[in-house]
Amino acid sequence: MDKPLNLLVSDIMGPFSQDPQGSQYLLTIRNHVSMYSIVYPLKSGLAALAAITHQSSQLRIIPKALRTENAREFVSVSLTMALSKIGIGFHPSLPYLLQENGKAKCLNRTLGDMTVAMLSESSIPDHFWKFAYALAVTTTKIDPPPWVLRQF
Repeated sequence: MDKPLNLLVSDIMGPFSQDPQGSQYLLTIRNHVSMYSIVYPLKSGLAALAAITHQSSQLRIIPKALRTENAREFVSVSLTMALSKIGIGFHPSLPYLLQENGKAKCLNRTLGDMTVAMLSESSIPDHFWKFAYALAVTTTKIDPPPWVLRQF
């Protein structure tokens, strides 16, 4: 699992105040090795299945595994079946052991801190949280990931 795209970690944040398009949740997906991250705004937490399968279909290399927390949005037969159809193993973390999905939780904390700072400094209404999170995740992509720095 030490190569890029072998393992994706994911988590759901929310509910937030409803944005103009009706989204209240945010799905974060992070590549375990390269730290490349993507966010998906969701209208409900149960829409995670569609976002995860969409992301997997967009990749040229199918990841070997998806690690998530043991939340009801993720632990479902339909998600497990959809992932196994496209060749992705599903690895939910053990209940009450958040450290197993630590990279996803760390991403959520980083993006949350950046978003709060952007919204408070710019005096933009809170229902524009989705755009602030999109900008925050784009900003994290500018910094080179640790695996690139280790090559020098």
